[in-house]
Amino acid sequence: VTGATALDWVDDTQQLLQQAATLLKTSPDSLLDKLEHLVAQNRQNEKALGVLKGKLAAASANDWLDDAKAIAGIKVLVKRLDTADGDSLLQLVDQLKNKLGESIVLLAGVEDGKVTLVAGASKAASGKVKSGDLVKLVAEQLGGKCGGRPDMARGAGADNGNVQQVLEGASEWVQHQLR
Repeated sequence: VTGATALDWVDDTQQLLQQAATLLKTSPDSLLDKLEHLVAQNRQNEKALGVLKGKLAAASANDWLDDAKAIAGIKVLVKRLDTADGDSLLQLVDQLKNKLGESIVLLAGVEDGKVTLVAGASKAASGKVKSGDLVKLVAEQLGGKCGGRPDMARGAGADNGNVQQVLEGASEWVQHQLR
């Protein structure tokens, strides 16, 4: 690009830079610093939001206890949540397992097109249904991967619009394994 075309491109780029600086209430010279600050602040806000969603889910956990189905002396709870924070889901699975006793818990956190899976089983239940097998069943249907132990497993996949159906199928699979 040379001549008048090059000058037009420079002018257009300068206008764009000035518009971006005005939008962010800064000068063109400080634009990069301002963007870096805003990106860092946005990351912090997203983390804080994830933690708050996890706390909100944990506060609702007691209400879910009645949703657990008792099969062959083991309570089975499968839930879909609107948070994909894996650490919060892990803590929530532990909390639910402790409250339910002999149990198998599968939580699927769905957010921004991603699905985070966490399953946990009490000691007796993990002898009948391994958490890793359960998460693998779900993750494969969501185009994802997983890993874990018989008593605790994690996985991830993509929200393909069938998460609820996949979870219902997983619940039926667990029930079949326990009978």
